[in-house]
Amino acid sequence: MAEFARRNYELTSAFNRDNFADTAEAAMEWARYRAETGETADAVTQIHAAMPEIRKMYMVGGMLARYVQGSARVYNRAGLFAPAEHNAREALDAWRHGQLPEMHPMAAACLEDLGGALAGLKRYREAIPALEKSLEIYRGLGPAYAKTADRVEVVLNQVRNLQ
Repeated sequence: MAEFARRNYELTSAFNRDNFADTAEAAMEWARYRAETGETADAVTQIHAAMPEIRKMYMVGGMLARYVQGSARVYNRAGLFAPAEHNAREALDAWRHGQLPEMHPMAAACLEDLGGALAGLKRYREAIPALEKSLEIYRGLGPAYAKTADRVEVVLNQVRNLQ
């Protein structure tokens, strides 16, 4: 997937020279995959470059939440927990201001990233409710999210043991 995201970014930036928004979106997608494969420094650099354009395009709602949540995920993977917390909270705010449903995978992902960031900052008592709510949402979404819920439950139990 990372290779496809990279190729999409390269094609988008080569053929959409006048549309910086498309290139920024492609950069954000590639950054997520890069972070998952361990290229966190490059992913963080891409996020810093792309976010100003993303913020011009999306002021509130699901799309802003999607990209800001993605940046929180990258920051968490990079061990940059303060910006991860900030972006996870911003993503939650964008989601809520867009009056989007709480029972949604994006809301769960935002809470998961918030809990991970707070745990990384050793603020375990704050992390636990965010992770619990994320787990509740994932479990409520049904069998398609069972593996994701199991992953969050493992993290939640680890954080509980640290407090």
